[in-house]
Amino acid sequence: SCDILQINTPWLKSIYLIKKARRQGKKVIIWSHVTVEDFRQVFRFNKFLAALMKKYLTYAYGLADLVFCPSQYTKSLLLGYGLPEEKLAVQSNGVDRKIYRQDSRQRAAARSQYRCRGIVLGTVGLAIPRKGVKSFINLARRFPQHQFIWFGKIYSQLMVKSLPKKLPPNVRFTGYVDDINAAFNALDIFLFLSYEENQGMVILEAAA
Repeated sequence: SCDILQINTPWLKSIYLIKKARRQGKKVIIWSHVTVEDFRQVFRFNKFLAALMKKYLTYAYGLADLVFCPSQYTKSLLLGYGLPEEKLAVQSNGVDRKIYRQDSRQRAAARSQYRCRGIVLGTVGLAIPRKGVKSFINLARRFPQHQFIWFGKIYSQLMVKSLPKKLPPNVRFTGYVDDINAAFNALDIFLFLSYEENQGMVILEAAA
C-alpha cells in the first residue's frame, strides 16, 4: 500500500511491482543508478550482454513517471537511449555527514590496523577494472616511496578479471572492510581513478 512507488534499481522483481502500481493508478519513480556504460565494464562477458541490458533498462526506465538521474551525465546517457526528456530529472545523491566525517581516533586506529607509514594514497570501493585497478597499480609503480592501499571487496576470478599475481611491494588490496569511514580517514591522499561512473559517490564521501 503506497501513494508513490519508488524503485532504487529496476531489477526483474521491480518490473512486477511497477506494473502492479501502474494498474492501481499509482505514480512510479525510478532512480537510474545503473546504465549500460557502467554495466559493461564490471563483470566478465558483459560486452556480449550490453545490447540486451540496454533494451531492458530502456524498457524499465520507460515505465516510470519520473526517472531521477544522479548527474547530468547520466541524464545525457538516458536521452541517448531514447527516453523522453520530460521524464528525466537530475537529483544528486547525498552523504550522511554523521557517518562520513574526519575522525582522528578512527584515523589512528585504522593506520595502526593496516600498518600505514608515511604518506598513504588510496581509494575506497569495489576492486573491479572499471574503478581503475590497472591505473592504481601503475601509479604505485611510479611512486614506490609511498604506500598505496585499496579498501574494498575483491570479486572472485570467475566474475571479474583477477588482480595481478605479483603486485608492487607498496600496494595492498585489503578486501572488504567493515568501517568505510575509518578507511577514508586512514588515507592522506584520496585517489579517484574510475573510468565510468554515474556520479561517483565516493568523491562526496571522501570530501565529507
